[in-house]
Amino acid sequence: MTRAPYLYMLLVALVFFGLVVDMGHMLVSGWVGHIVGIIEDGGELVVLSLVLYAVAEMMRQHGSVGGPRVAAA
Repeated sequence: MTRAPYLYMLLVALVFFGLVVDMGHMLVSGWVGHIVGIIEDGGELVVLSLVLYAVAEMMRQHGSVGGPRVAAA
């Protein structure tokens, strides 16, 4: 099973939080600006955590993690 569509959706979500919500953060001030900033940073962190999980899961399924190590010459 490929995870490419899932990774594309996560890329769109990262662009949304990194650009759209960031623009909204620049437009507001005061306590609303702090809330929007928290949503922006939190959204980016959650999306990147999901990207890391998806990549680690792909590596685990393909046997790229935990395999035998080759000794350096």
